[in-house]
Amino acid sequence: MSQPTRESRPNHGPVPGLVLLGCVGFSPASVVAVGRDFLPSRAVLIATRKSQAQLAAVTRQLEVPVEAVILDGDGMEPIASLQLKIARALKMAPHESIVLDLTGGTKIMTAATYEAARQLRADKVKVVYLTPDGTIIDATDGMARDSSARLEISEVLEWQGAAISKREWSGPLSAVPKSVTQRAALGRFLLNAYGEKRARIETASNAITISRKPWLTALPPGFSEMGNGRIKSTIPGYFSHNRWLEELCLHQATIALDNCSITRVAAGLHIFSGEHKGNDEADVVLLRGTQVCVIEAKARLDSKGAGADLMKRMQKTRRFFGVMAKTVFVHPAWGPSPPPALVEITGDKGILVGARLKDIDTAIREALSIRTDFATTSASIRDDEAA
Repeated sequence: MSQPTRESRPNHGPVPGLVLLGCVGFSPASVVAVGRDFLPSRAVLIATRKSQAQLAAVTRQLEVPVEAVILDGDGMEPIASLQLKIARALKMAPHESIVLDLTGGTKIMTAATYEAARQLRADKVKVVYLTPDGTIIDATDGMARDSSARLEISEVLEWQGAAISKREWSGPLSAVPKSVTQRAALGRFLLNAYGEKRARIETASNAITISRKPWLTALPPGFSEMGNGRIKSTIPGYFSHNRWLEELCLHQATIALDNCSITRVAAGLHIFSGEHKGNDEADVVLLRGTQVCVIEAKARLDSKGAGADLMKRMQKTRRFFGVMAKTVFVHPAWGPSPPPALVEITGDKGILVGARLKDIDTAIREALSIRTDFATTSASIRDDEAA
């Protein structure tokens, strides 16, 4: 059931006398989202030594003066001590009021922040929190703000000290290029062929040969059928690299999330870090509210080395997108289902998918904390049967 909503304030610049108070824990997503919705004139943020590095990026994104309260260790100080530090940082003037974001931080940090705000401005404190899908909820009455988090993938990377150096495409999920949809039937056909070990790649000529029927006869623009199951493409890297599977995963995201306009997407992402984190490439990245899903598309003809590839991908996902980000690892060469041993090793850090189309949809929804309903699953099954 959807939350009742309350209209958000129109964006006319910072609200004089409004102070944003919040904690920066695993992710600063909530304080950035709440700040953009309420438009405070200044912010006081509580962080630990571990999360302190994110504050510079948060200050740039909020575009208001930020005063930081840096706690020792992991923020496990006595509540009374934390309250005193927070009260000193707030330095409330008589006309000021507080919007308190309770989403981030440890339980002790949250409790101390709430008590400090209540003691200073009991009659002028609005308490809110952010749900995983980006909805801002008023904690006093359960009403949802008539807005949602509008975060960008580049901002999530900035919190980790990284930036985008190149991308094939990015934008809202509802605006995925039509060419991706046009080539979806071919992608579904290839997914089945890889899962059944019927494909052979010609890297130099960007062509593929399907060893036995069924063959696909109706091809989209940019492809030609050369006879005996051989298909050639003028689209760079479509067969010789992972492009066909990346596009199929992107198309399935539009189905799994019903073209949701609040979901941001980046495909063919090249990531650069000025620190010692190194660089990275991400096939498809989905950002919905505060949830990040990184899809790794492995269009290889065998599954050798898949375990090592998986571990590297999950490590890089957490390094560049935060510890709460999830990896969806799609490897059709596994056949219908991934190896149980790899599933066990992966745990809750990622979701593995073989050559079953509907499992891509389910994995995307699970990674973004969305319940998989019958309608979505049925749509995937229909697509699978149409291939």
